[in-house]
Amino acid sequence: MKFEKDTFLRFTYVHGPVFSSDGNYVAYGTKKPNLKKNGYDSTVVVAEVKDPKRILHVNSTTAGNYVWDDLGLLMTDCRGEQVKEETVFYRLPLTGGESKEAFRIAHRVQNIEYICDGKYLVTVPEGKQENPEHYHELDSWPFWFNGAGFVSGTSTSVYLFDRNTKELTKVNEDIVEVHKAIYHNDTVYFIGTVSETMKMKNAGIYEGQKEIVPADCRVEDLLVKDENHLWILSQKDDVASTEVYELDLHTYTRKFIGSLHGDVGSTVGSDAKMGGGISAKMYKGKLYYVYTANETSVLMTMDETGKTETVCETDGAIYQFDVCEGHLAVCAMKGLGLCEIWLDGRQITNCSEVLKEYTLSIPEYLEYTGNDGVCVHGYVMKPVGYTEGTKYPGILHIHGGPRTVFGSVLHAEMQLWANEGYFVMYCNPRGSDGRGEEFADIYGKYGTVEYDNLMEFTDECIRRYPDIDANRLGVGGGSYGGFMTNWIIGHTSRFQVAVSQRSIANWITFEHTSDIGVRFSVSQHTTTTEEDVEKLWWHSPVKYADKVTTPTLFIHSDADYRCYMVEGLAMLTALKMHGVPSKMALFHNESHELSRSGKPKNRIQRMEEIVKWYNTYLKEENEYETGCD
Repeated sequence: MKFEKDTFLRFTYVHGPVFSSDGNYVAYGTKKPNLKKNGYDSTVVVAEVKDPKRILHVNSTTAGNYVWDDLGLLMTDCRGEQVKEETVFYRLPLTGGESKEAFRIAHRVQNIEYICDGKYLVTVPEGKQENPEHYHELDSWPFWFNGAGFVSGTSTSVYLFDRNTKELTKVNEDIVEVHKAIYHNDTVYFIGTVSETMKMKNAGIYEGQKEIVPADCRVEDLLVKDENHLWILSQKDDVASTEVYELDLHTYTRKFIGSLHGDVGSTVGSDAKMGGGISAKMYKGKLYYVYTANETSVLMTMDETGKTETVCETDGAIYQFDVCEGHLAVCAMKGLGLCEIWLDGRQITNCSEVLKEYTLSIPEYLEYTGNDGVCVHGYVMKPVGYTEGTKYPGILHIHGGPRTVFGSVLHAEMQLWANEGYFVMYCNPRGSDGRGEEFADIYGKYGTVEYDNLMEFTDECIRRYPDIDANRLGVGGGSYGGFMTNWIIGHTSRFQVAVSQRSIANWITFEHTSDIGVRFSVSQHTTTTEEDVEKLWWHSPVKYADKVTTPTLFIHSDADYRCYMVEGLAMLTALKMHGVPSKMALFHNESHELSRSGKPKNRIQRMEEIVKWYNTYLKEENEYETGCD
């Protein structure tokens, strides 16, 4: 069966395995597209560890967050009873039957963690009502955030909740923004900021109201190591690797443990997964964490001496995990399958079975050494039904990030293009994750070394696969891949068509409109508009719009506050001014995640627009010529 633009509607996405405290049960979430309601049905599944075939499903299609406590499994569930300023929690009986209401908290709870004796730690958003009817007051930065809407005037606070007395006690009375909180030794520790105008600046660590670690780096996580120590996972703006420190709770001194030589969490990209879960956890004195290595992501540990060890790996990517009482659960993609849950090495879900009905193109690994002496890793997918000796058009696809990677795992959009009769080429140029800090270093170099890698990779693909028609090439990508698409069409006319998604056109406007603009701009370009406007302008694709001859489709979302639609509109206007065939598909009320978790109807329409644009210039007869270099 041919892989179509709506094939993903048959997918079931599993995510977030988490064990009960005694290790006897494991819970995980599922999401499934629902075209009729133009959304996703969500359930929670609980399996017995000793017999994973014995499972309990939450009897709801709107199950939300879930967490274990001393009485079983708690979850949120939108049944029409949850109002804007109240969260209803339900409990799933492990003896079977429907979940029943456990308690209510008079806030919109973002996260809840069980402590002990019927007490919970909860984080909630506070402040101005989101999306007022007539206007917004913007008086802090970020004034909006991708996926969260307008956040100016709002903050995140932490409370202690007692289910027996229903008492709710605020912890951070003088702290504006709490990023994460943990409860240890009858004390709440949290990562927080006190600034009302720049809430995304570096955060300090607090014990109650007392700052015990200054905001001298970007703290990413805070974990309990033992009775007297916490572990801090942090980054510096100009270094992407995560550094681990041990905090002594008596002296508040920090000891460097080691570097993880990369980010925590998988950066292996895919549009065929959905949902979150645990990517870092302290267990019995060791840090367990997901880490990207080359084109895969693995589960590793770090002990108190800084020694690291790989404890679980696949031929695809591990995304989330949990460990408890000698048991290990992972959520991972292997080969051309969907995410599955593995329990102690046994696969206990079967989401990938549906893919056996479809024609899939197997990615073929390719690596080459460029003119700079650096080896680049990539893949080529042949057209489905490929016949040797027949010429086919090709698409160069560029990942986002830039600190992410393409691997061999399933990409629905690339399988669609292969089923449409295209060679699909994709690689991990300089700037990508998984190969250390030196390889990832393109700070201040955007559009230079990685551009050369991508062009040389295209040449190598054509050399090794002579049935790729060099006169029928397309290029595209999203986010950073959208930036590179915009950059490429301003520096070469070798591609006959381009699709630029959620892109960046002007680093000056990006710095001042993106929800991460202030931090990301200076970390990636080593300067700001105020310090060196000419450098940012040199790296901006719109500067070179007068050189573009490539017909280009722009795809943006009007609620994408990561790469705001002004970027695509700027490029669209510039190309129109120079007579280049171009248009924009602008999706309403979608975020930066349109291609991965957007509304099903919009995801289908997006793929239809892309395929139609590529087909128009690479398959159908047309008189438009792009010229030559």
